[in-house]
Parts: sequence; C-alpha cells; structure tokens
Amino acid sequence: MAANGKVRQSYYEGLEYYCPLVRRCPNVQNNPQLKRERVLSARNQFRGTVTKIQEGDVVGQVLVDIGCGNLMSSIITTASIRELGIKVCSKVTAIVKSTSVTIMTPMSEMMAKEKSTGRTFSARNQFKGRVVKIQEGDVVGQVVVDIGCGNLMSSIITTASIRELGIRIGSEVIAIAKSTDVTIML
Repeated sequence: MAANGKVRQSYYEGLEYYCPLVRRCPNVQNNPQLKRERVLSARNQFRGTVTKIQEGDVVGQVLVDIGCGNLMSSIITTASIRELGIKVCSKVTAIVKSTSVTIMTPMSEMMAKEKSTGRTFSARNQFKGRVVKIQEGDVVGQVVVDIGCGNLMSSIITTASIRELGIRIGSEVIAIAKSTDVTIML
C-alpha cells in the first residue's frame, strides 16, 4: 500500500495516531500465527460433512454429520449458504458457543415428558452423552459432555443448576443447542 507516495510495510503502519490498540500493542499486527490459523474463542467446534441443505427465501437449514450418528442442524441465511458455496458433501465446522448449550438430565427429561406429550424440546440439536468435566464457579460453571466420536460439547450453566440437577462426572445427560445458535465455517 502507498500513503503519501511512501510504501507501507503493513496495513497497520501509519495508523498509530488513529488507533490506540496499534499504539499500545505494536506487534499485534505482526502475529504470524494468526495469519496461518483460524482463531476462535467458541469452545464447541465440530468438523463434519454436510448431508442436507434446505433453502428458504431468507434462511435455510444445513445438516452436518459430526460422527457417531449425530447430526448438527444449523439455521443460517440463504445468502450465507450461497456465498460460502455450501453444498451437500462440503466439509465444514459447526460452531456453538458454550453459553448457547443447555443441559438436561434424564430425570428432568422424564418430568418434562410427564407435563407434555411427544417431544420435550423444540431444539433440533439434542445429543446424549456422559459428563467428563465439571468446573464450578461462584455463579456459573462449565459442564463438558462427551457426545461420542471424540466430540466434546461444553456448556456454561449456573452453578445452582449443576447442583440442583445433581450433575456429576459420569452423569448421563443431553446437551441441547438451538439450530439458530449454530454457525457454519468452511
């Protein structure tokens, strides 16, 4: 890039005056690892293969096989499906933030079924698994569930819920995520 007839070494050169981050962290723009790898804070990232796409006028549903018979449903815009070039058999990563994952125990599932008939939740993504890690905090905690094929699903729920539901390491639970909370990355 050229600025005032002078060639810049990087996009960030010359922005020190305008951008406090560049002034405080002069090496932030030169992190070579960030350029080679995708960096994302979301805990739940599942590699899989697209098995079905149903496009609508505004949004569409993408089904991703993440292994062990688990299909992850994602509702994203039809424009995104087309712009990303997502097709059946595409290799993608389905991403869900931990705060978007709800945990249900068999007892809470049974109680919900007694109150209603049929399906207990409208959420498409319901994965049975076993709790492999619990980290309790003052207000919230992290529950990690092994849903099979090496896939671990992390959930952030209140510490009170962890205790009230009797969640322990080895507990059988269902990890639930709404399709609208699942993002797709190529």
